[in-house]
Amino acid sequence: ANILIFDSSAEYYNAFSNLNQINSNYNYRFYSTNEVEGLGEKLRLPIYLLNKDFVNAERLLLDDIQISRNVKNPKNVMFAQIRLGNLYLEEKKYNQAKEVFNSALSYISTQDKLKKCELDVNKALLSIAISEKNNVQELTLLRKIEILRPIVDTIDGAELLKKISWKSKNEIANWKFESEKIKLE
Repeated sequence: ANILIFDSSAEYYNAFSNLNQINSNYNYRFYSTNEVEGLGEKLRLPIYLLNKDFVNAERLLLDDIQISRNVKNPKNVMFAQIRLGNLYLEEKKYNQAKEVFNSALSYISTQDKLKKCELDVNKALLSIAISEKNNVQELTLLRKIEILRPIVDTIDGAELLKKISWKSKNEIANWKFESEKIKLE
């Protein structure tokens, strides 16, 4: 079962963040639209998925991939492929999902800054391996995820620190400006 809670003040984030430590049978994932605070994973939900319009979604994503290839934008191809792979995963079209995810991984592997995408794709491939009862693939993907998770956590932590540092520097600059302004009056 899944429970979806909309939380505007992060109180549920604080309440549930250690849920798995209390009882390992329960899992908790936090998605956020707030990029400033850096809590949880960024919510990315294409509007057509809200209506489960998979036929239209597939057509639009395939068009996006083709247009991105035509204008030589491999990063956008990769993002569209990940969305298409997730769409196929939702529809339980595992072979198509694996093909698209592996194609996205071929670009991801050339870019150091896309470790989060690599982790997400490997998690999706892991869910397919589990569904297909492919134990060898499951173990291989678990090892990859174990390696990627601390790298992503470090990158996410560094990004959060940069945002906090920038925000603090901005506040200090504003205080100095206000102080100088008062002195001039």
